[in-house]
Amino acid sequence: MRSQLARELVHILKRAGYRISECSGEENYCLDLAARRDERTIFIKAVDNVDYFKRECAEELRALARTFSASPLIVGKRMQKGELEESIAYERFGIPAVAPRTLYDAMLRGRYPLVYSKRGGLYVKVDGAALRRAREELGLSLGELAEKVGVSRKAIYAYEKEDMEATLQTAIRLEESLQAPIASQIDIFDWRPLEGEQEYRRMPHGVLARKVFKKLSELGLKALGLRYAPFDIHVKEFRADILAEETGKHLEKRVETVCKLAELTGTEPVVVVESESLQVNEVKIVSVEKITKVKNAEDLESVFEIDLKAAKEA
Repeated sequence: MRSQLARELVHILKRAGYRISECSGEENYCLDLAARRDERTIFIKAVDNVDYFKRECAEELRALARTFSASPLIVGKRMQKGELEESIAYERFGIPAVAPRTLYDAMLRGRYPLVYSKRGGLYVKVDGAALRRAREELGLSLGELAEKVGVSRKAIYAYEKEDMEATLQTAIRLEESLQAPIASQIDIFDWRPLEGEQEYRRMPHGVLARKVFKKLSELGLKALGLRYAPFDIHVKEFRADILAEETGKHLEKRVETVCKLAELTGTEPVVVVESESLQVNEVKIVSVEKITKVKNAEDLESVFEIDLKAAKEA
């Protein structure tokens, strides 16, 4: 069943004009909602306490975001230390985390957070050009402003060059001294992978999924193995999402989720089973035997019924 938080987020997304795919069925999925409007795709994990979001799920959510050129986002109401404050951007394992109201303000009012939380306290990204302009309009030197604010001349220089963030207290003193706003908005959707982050390379769960993943890797395909997503493997060259199901149990619900997600991301859903006697409406069913017998990537075109060239150009 959809949680109260998820219902709240669906309402916000719909009001903002997003198409939505709900990844329901498993509490341990790394995402609960996928949303798209124009060229922006957002993968959202809705969790009441953001500190309960596991590192493994975060790694997978980042991998999916990178693969689909999406913005990953964690939305929650509290953390171990208390409530998530509105208009503050938090972070968990390299993914922005915000309160529902913060998402509402960003999507429907164009108001993004000016403050972000990290280890050590609350910080502000200084708009260097605005700071310098306000300082020069008042005829203050770097040293004079530094003395008024209580920081070093070197710090003011760094703020103007945008080489250093300011603590919230320092930012308040800067604005009071200059009588002008100097904080940059934090675009919670402008996500970048962690610096030096390695490509996500893990085997999916399940015997059948592992067989398929191994074969795809042997063929030299860029297969993304997943453990906390609605599907088990994404094949970049075919833009295909593979769901490997060893039994018919829960298959229909999983297929429905994967198909809706694939429609939103523009990918092709493929269900791999032990026997093609298992049928599901409106989705490609492929036996694992057919895949294991394939000799090269091009032969998968007929198996998947996907034009490899067209998929690469998409």
